[in-house]
Amino acid sequence: MVVYIDGLRTQEATSAAFIIKGLSPGNHKIKLEVVKLNNEPYGLMKELLVNIPR
Repeated sequence: MVVYIDGLRTQEATSAAFIIKGLSPGNHKIKLEVVKLNNEPYGLMKELLVNIPR
């Protein structure tokens, strides 16, 4: 799974549970996209908005 934060590809997650560290306070858009081993998309994607408090 590829993880995008605020439109930038930031990491790949290979397990069902993972942690995103280092987000600054404020609103962020997180996008998760399931991809094949060759990074070709499966067409499975989820976007969510998170708010990190100060």
